[in-house]
Amino acid sequence: MLSVEVCPQCQEFVGRSHPHCAACREVVEQPIKAAWLALLQAQNIAPATLAEQQLAATVLAQSDEYWWSEVEAAMRLTPCPSCHGPLGYGSLDCGENLVKA
Repeated sequence: MLSVEVCPQCQEFVGRSHPHCAACREVVEQPIKAAWLALLQAQNIAPATLAEQQLAATVLAQSDEYWWSEVEAAMRLTPCPSCHGPLGYGSLDCGENLVKA
């Protein structure tokens, strides 16, 4: 039988109130953080270094060769050239967030 966990902070299903609820955000983002840290460790790269930024660029350039969670983490580490927020997470009115036909 499948059980559904309720967030103790927002009282919604765990993860449903991401990104507004800190507890839900942590549950949703934990696999992304864990995957990125594992990739850094496998590559023998320290966090918050130029080598980490270079790895993020490599992951984005060859995204089909990495897990979705690694690509997601690389996007968060890469500033948008337009709004300077994380790729895909910057300003809602950023032109880079628009789908180009």
